[in-house]
Amino acid sequence: TISKSSSVFDGLVKEIRFGEDIIELTIGKTTTPYYEIYPAIAYNHNVRWACSDYSIATIDEDGLITALKDGEVTN
Repeated sequence: TISKSSSVFDGLVKEIRFGEDIIELTIGKTTTPYYEIYPAIAYNHNVRWACSDYSIATIDEDGLITALKDGEVTN
């Protein structure tokens, strides 16, 4: 009898876990969010960062967030 006991890993990222749910910044301050990619053996660890309102905060290609004015943004 031959049975399949485990699934085959397809190499894709299944989840990105962030270290914090909310990041608070004062105007002009910067931070880079902590995150982990799962599974760690996924082939592509590149993250494409985005922001819901670039007039409130910016985020660059490396994940550096800069607060520009009061408000809330989401990813």
